[in-house]
Amino acid sequence: MPHTFPLPQTNSTHIPPLGKLLIADDNKLNCMVLSQVFRKEGYEVRTVENGKQALDLLLAEPFDVLLLDLMMPELDGFQVLEIIKSRTEFLHLPVIMISSLDETGSVVRCIEMGADDYLTRPYDPALLKARVWNCLEKKRLHDTLTETLGKIVKQKEDIEEKNRQILDSIHYANRIQNAMLPQGPLLETLLGDYFLVFQPKDIVSGDFYWVYVTHADQVTRVFLVVADCTGHGVPGAFMSMIGNTLLNQIIGEKNIYDPAQILELLHAGVQTILGQTNGGTGTNDGMDIGLVCIEGYRLTFAGARRPLLVLKPMPEGAPMLEEVKGDRKTVGGVKKNEIRKFTNCVIEFSEGTVLFLSTDGFADQCNEQGERFGSKRLRSLLSKISDKPLARQKTPLLDELHQFQGIEPQRDDITLLAVRLPLPLSDWSQHVTGSFSMIWDINL
Repeated sequence: MPHTFPLPQTNSTHIPPLGKLLIADDNKLNCMVLSQVFRKEGYEVRTVENGKQALDLLLAEPFDVLLLDLMMPELDGFQVLEIIKSRTEFLHLPVIMISSLDETGSVVRCIEMGADDYLTRPYDPALLKARVWNCLEKKRLHDTLTETLGKIVKQKEDIEEKNRQILDSIHYANRIQNAMLPQGPLLETLLGDYFLVFQPKDIVSGDFYWVYVTHADQVTRVFLVVADCTGHGVPGAFMSMIGNTLLNQIIGEKNIYDPAQILELLHAGVQTILGQTNGGTGTNDGMDIGLVCIEGYRLTFAGARRPLLVLKPMPEGAPMLEEVKGDRKTVGGVKKNEIRKFTNCVIEFSEGTVLFLSTDGFADQCNEQGERFGSKRLRSLLSKISDKPLARQKTPLLDELHQFQGIEPQRDDITLLAVRLPLPLSDWSQHVTGSFSMIWDINL
């Protein structure tokens, strides 16, 4: 039966024990002496008289150190030690072997089996206490590390779960964003010969493209827009929603068809929504945008810090690529509160003319050496592959970018829209694309 020796009575305030010891020894006198020694030091002590009782008690309650006699009935110290070290729940329980056997072979065997220490009788009480204290400190360190590791694992699992939920939400937002953007079959119907590079840096994009067809006053007008909103990812995607909605309102509801005026109203709308007017404390977000209105064989372009590239067929020789610069002003922002004016550029075009609208993501992509791809390199590449149908130009463009980029991560959203003119107007009925259901009531 386990031996329990009563603690001496004291009137002092209860102090938590230094540790909990289990002494396994079939000699009751040895158990009593050891119990008294360690109780005086402030330990809680339990004793048993054989190996089976020791295993039963270890399974029933936790202990910090086991003092194990080598020679006992039923299960001796070797057998108990072997069982303890084979079970994961006891793997880090310190075990000090105590025996009258002063044999090197027994010492080596115990150490090889996993014992933390070995003492022979008669032993020095001070040495035994020091050995127990040392084992207890190792156990406490292990327990502390285990507890800390458990907390870290739990925190990691919590963070992973939160990240999973966030990613699920962002992926769902990506589905919404893709639903608002005109996709392949519709674009092919609207634009005919075209290609589109739309490559978000993150799951959702701060870039957006927009196509709108209107039939008013017996005139068919096609609006093409490529915009680069402040930031990328989720913040940029929110800005793209604002831009998309305002364009639908300005052109589709207000029937404003002049590109410069559209950008001016878009600027006013962004400022109003983001609280950027009249000394408001709103953000400084906005967008760079290129907008084209096509009527027959004439186009009108207005840009806010984005150019239009026009590839013109020549009577003889290779086509000529020209850049039409936009105004050096952004749409939105709180730098200035005065009305922002934009300018139109009107171009008469011939059959086979190609338009390129883009954000700065393609040109600003860096390689491993920090070198930018650059607008000049992009224009040169567009001229080089201009003899191919537009549908076959996208792949060599991306191949060239990826070869230049190497292992360097994509640094920004990338959008490039190319359209060959004239557009296939004869097959169209009214088409409206890129529409959001949310509309802000804004005085434009």
